[in-house]
Amino acid sequence: MGSAERRERERQAMQTAIFDATRAIVSQRGYEGLTMRAVADRIEYSVAALYKHFADREELIRALCAHDFYTFSRVLAEKRSREAGGDAIEQLRALGRDYAEFALEHPEQYRVLFMTSRPVDKIDTKEMGNPESDAYALLLGAVQAAQAEGHFGAREPHLVAQLMWAAVHGVVSIEIAHMAIKKRNIPFAPVKQRIEGALDMVFLGLDAKAKAPKPRRPTARRR
Repeated sequence: MGSAERRERERQAMQTAIFDATRAIVSQRGYEGLTMRAVADRIEYSVAALYKHFADREELIRALCAHDFYTFSRVLAEKRSREAGGDAIEQLRALGRDYAEFALEHPEQYRVLFMTSRPVDKIDTKEMGNPESDAYALLLGAVQAAQAEGHFGAREPHLVAQLMWAAVHGVVSIEIAHMAIKKRNIPFAPVKQRIEGALDMVFLGLDAKAKAPKPRRPTARRR
């Protein structure tokens, strides 16, 4: 391994450590609790050395969000590419499941991306509109494919996409917010059932062609 390659691997390893520490801090304390000192202390690094990588916390959180949005989008796009074909509504449903799966497997990333306010509005947008690297573009394209098959009528595709996004986000954000609570006061149904139910509500509410799920047989009462 050459010296240039070794330096690049060391740089990437340090960036990963910095991003991991930043996610943990923002997830636990919010953006207000994020400081360069806190990140440096968490990875046992000097603040002066940390500033060689990022000029300030705004640049750090902007780089982190760009990285995680891209990773999130690529995971969804690759899964849909491997499982392409078939009914457009089933593809949409699978995309909703994939979204939820990523969120629940990467709760800190999801908190930072979708559950934490941050005063950073200039995120790299060069990949926006590309379904392979922009999750919203992927979702919008799936909605438009379903509309081409006669689903959702003349509804505005952005509205359909955003309602589906909101429904799945509602389930996973509640699940993530309650992960750390050992004793829950609400008897939550299994999260997979809630995700499927949220998708049913969107499709049955917006799509005249959607088929209602088969009703469950009532459980016989014990005497």
